[in-house]
Amino acid sequence: MVQEPLAPNYGKRLVKVNYLEREQQNRLLGELGEELVLNYEKWRLDQAGKSSLAERVEWISKVQGDGAGFDILSRNANGTDRYIEVKTTKLGELTPIYITRNELSFSQAKAEQYHVYRVFQFATKPRLFTKCGSLDRICRLEAVEWVGRW
Repeated sequence: MVQEPLAPNYGKRLVKVNYLEREQQNRLLGELGEELVLNYEKWRLDQAGKSSLAERVEWISKVQGDGAGFDILSRNANGTDRYIEVKTTKLGELTPIYITRNELSFSQAKAEQYHVYRVFQFATKPRLFTKCGSLDRICRLEAVEWVGRW
């Protein structure tokens, strides 16, 4: 009688994750959130009687590519720059967001002009709130990933 080897016990339930599918869903969700904020910014400036500024709102991450440290370049009512990073989730407002080193660095360099637009409950009834300042000041940061180099 040949005994089958026992399956290893890793101490937790293993789950297969389709990272490609998850990345595509996250990218689409992020893009939809950014589009919502882009339209909101144009509306906000129009409502303030600043239609010429509304026309200058730019979707940087879509037109120029991701990596600028922010997603949308808008304007304040006085014409100064407003750098907007959009963080979108389907769940509630307290759902954690993921921040890149580049976003953190840019937010620190442009803290007075840096705004996070937190879009939540996107799947059911999109809502948002905003925070201004560097990311390390407006939220608690926790390391969840590392890079290993040889």
